[in-house]
Amino acid sequence: MKVIFDHSFPFFLAQDAFPLRIEQTKSALEAGGVEVEFLRWWDEGQRGDLFHYFGRPTGAYFELARQKQIRFVLADGLTGLGSGPPGSRVAHKALRHLARSCLPPSVIQGRFGWACYTLADACIALTPQAGQWMIEMYSASPERVHGVPDGVDPIFLNAPPTPRGEWLVAPVPWAEPRLALDLAEAAVLARTPLQFVGKVREEDRDGPFLQRVRDNPSLLRYEGDPGNPTARASNYRQARGFVGCTTEASLSPSVLEAAACACPLLLADGPWARSAFGESARFCRIPASAGCLAGILREFYDAAPGLPAAPRPPSWIEVGRRLKALYETVLSRPLPPRVSP
Repeated sequence: MKVIFDHSFPFFLAQDAFPLRIEQTKSALEAGGVEVEFLRWWDEGQRGDLFHYFGRPTGAYFELARQKQIRFVLADGLTGLGSGPPGSRVAHKALRHLARSCLPPSVIQGRFGWACYTLADACIALTPQAGQWMIEMYSASPERVHGVPDGVDPIFLNAPPTPRGEWLVAPVPWAEPRLALDLAEAAVLARTPLQFVGKVREEDRDGPFLQRVRDNPSLLRYEGDPGNPTARASNYRQARGFVGCTTEASLSPSVLEAAACACPLLLADGPWARSAFGESARFCRIPASAGCLAGILREFYDAAPGLPAAPRPPSWIEVGRRLKALYETVLSRPLPPRVSP
């Protein structure tokens, strides 16, 4: 079995989490004996049994793959749908139906890629909510939608229990400098020690967020990128709680790593978070003022020692096994006839 990975966005332009997700998936599959290659767009001689596409390609991509007798598995987090309020998803569905009735199929297929969910041999959903949206919003066949979450390094799953300290830990909202400042101000108002980890954009290094951190060393820390997985696991094991209040609409690696280390979770109140963690996490609505966040932080800080642990995510090796089994199922089916979008 040879699997070809593809995605439309260059790694060097993407944030760290997305390339890491693809590379970890590739390593996990290779550890299970699956041959995996990245698509070489310049190589007309490249061959494979199955495409694993991260994101949403055009319908024409599927049709051309079908002509080459190559199966197609689609993995999409549907982060755009999750980033807006519920009303935006209702409007999106209505506009999609309107476009299908007014625009020619060539435009629908070539520009929007909506047909990919019905044409794919299998659709991979990172969260239960994403799988439901594939069915309800894009008419994917329920039997072709498979929930396969991202995994974590075994280091996080096997990190020994450690007495928890007094500091909460929060990834820096890299693309949301205002939110980073609001969280810092909220922690100062609530008198809750908060340690920020991760990268800060170069243009924000002299900005108000890091200045606020420097002005309040007893309550705020910025540790930069923890680096290797062992250091991150130790950090999450020692933290009083994890604060993942960002408007990003996907299940980030840092949230999964914290969950693997049994760290109490405070997450932005979004569909992906609710569907993945349910009653095992606390939630807050974003955006919110620093004053509002302060009350939520204080409540979470006080409650954290008694909160239940979140469900443990799978290891990447487990994810690799599940994907390999899915590939084998897909390849065992006869090729379906071509379907018009």
